[in-house]
Amino acid sequence: MKQTLILLIGIAMISILGCSSCKKNTVTVAPDNPYGLPNATQVGGNFLACRINGKNYVATAPYTGYKITKAGFNVDTLGITGTFNLNYLEGISLAIYKYQVANQNYVFDSIIAAAGFASDSTCLGFSTKYTNSKAINGSVYLTKMDRVNKIVSGTFSCTFPIPQCDTLFITGGRFDFSYN
Repeated sequence: MKQTLILLIGIAMISILGCSSCKKNTVTVAPDNPYGLPNATQVGGNFLACRINGKNYVATAPYTGYKITKAGFNVDTLGITGTFNLNYLEGISLAIYKYQVANQNYVFDSIIAAAGFASDSTCLGFSTKYTNSKAINGSVYLTKMDRVNKIVSGTFSCTFPIPQCDTLFITGGRFDFSYN
């Protein structure tokens, strides 16, 4: 009996010691940002997301009525638009003129690229007054420009002065669209 008990304790000890070096083989993909925005993908995910003055804003396609979230070409200009609010029009539009290529940074200077913030709210609160502002600095970086599969992806940041309101600081911007 004593030998059986010693044998069982020995087997238990070997099992415990053997498993103490075992590791669970799990792979987790961390988001590319600590704020909870969608990850910056390149698969045609149909979204535009950013932080505006530290708050997350996410616009997803498809679009209905005044809620427009899409990318596409008008002649040789690439346009990217994301509308954030269902109650009133509020969103960001990006434009890159001519020669759009991947792994290229485009500065918002109204010659190469431009960004606009539009809202029919006053200082981000509901109103019937329409506000439209152009970015005073910033850029958009195209991470993917696939004309065969019609996918465009990238990142952006900029600053919008809103007359008689606060300045909007856009950070962590990312988009991923399939386009027609």
